[in-house]
Amino acid sequence: MHDMKFVVYGIEVHSPVTLPLSALSEGTWDQVLRLRVETLKNQEKTLFAYQTPTVTIHGRQIQLFSNKAFSLARIARERQWKINIEGLFSFSWSSSSDTMIIAYEKELHLEKLSFWLLHTVIPIYLMLKQRSILLHASAVEVDSKAILFIAPSFGGKSTLADFFIRQGHRLLSDDKVRLEYNVKDYFVYPSYPYRRPYRKFETLGEYAEGYSGRMLSFGNIYFLNYVSPEDDCSIELIQGLKKFEILKTSYLYEPVSMSKVEMEYLVKLVHHSVLYQVNVPKDLTRLGEVYQAIVDNEGSR
Repeated sequence: MHDMKFVVYGIEVHSPVTLPLSALSEGTWDQVLRLRVETLKNQEKTLFAYQTPTVTIHGRQIQLFSNKAFSLARIARERQWKINIEGLFSFSWSSSSDTMIIAYEKELHLEKLSFWLLHTVIPIYLMLKQRSILLHASAVEVDSKAILFIAPSFGGKSTLADFFIRQGHRLLSDDKVRLEYNVKDYFVYPSYPYRRPYRKFETLGEYAEGYSGRMLSFGNIYFLNYVSPEDDCSIELIQGLKKFEILKTSYLYEPVSMSKVEMEYLVKLVHHSVLYQVNVPKDLTRLGEVYQAIVDNEGSR
């Protein structure tokens, strides 16, 4: 039996089980990840001396483990990693291998596996490789460039991205964005063709017909700042310390601390990006104004 192959975040994933995913066969990729699936009782036991505090994501406790101290370089030889998803799966891999072992507890829930793999595990896997910048953001295509929307959780990123899609723009990512620096510019890898303009746990959401599977040049970043329903929609350039702080809060990094390499990446991003604050009225009927303000701002560059 042939493996299922699909491309997410610039990774060609080889899966021995067929996941319920649509239109993921094409896309730009620069590395390969091979999955192996087994039951938890058959998984080889590995001792992990270090672990992060648990965090709750989508109603489940998540924890990251390693065989070496988190303060050490992530690229240390034979570094072992494991992510536990409470009641469902564990995902483990070695820094020297392109294979990820997925162990399930009682039942192999393919839809939940698809969600956790694409939404959480692969972004963490990329982050720990320290080759890319991962931002908690949505991204759409405007004038052949990727523009990003950042905001705190439940801050309207997906809602605004969905509005852009309905105006004919292509989706690159609904929730997490991989940036790669190449000589003079950043490029954005698309994530996967699903959008979630609603809040429901452990689902990738709706299939996005308007999905761009190609890597795009990096455009501007828009920080969504919600204001009173009657206030004006406006856009202002953000610079200096405020820019650094906003980008830092959107940067995905290890739960324990930001490493030196990640800090260097963040500083480079601050220097090579343009950040705007969009004052968004808390009125969904005015999203058209927000859309037009951003499109006009892009056209004036």
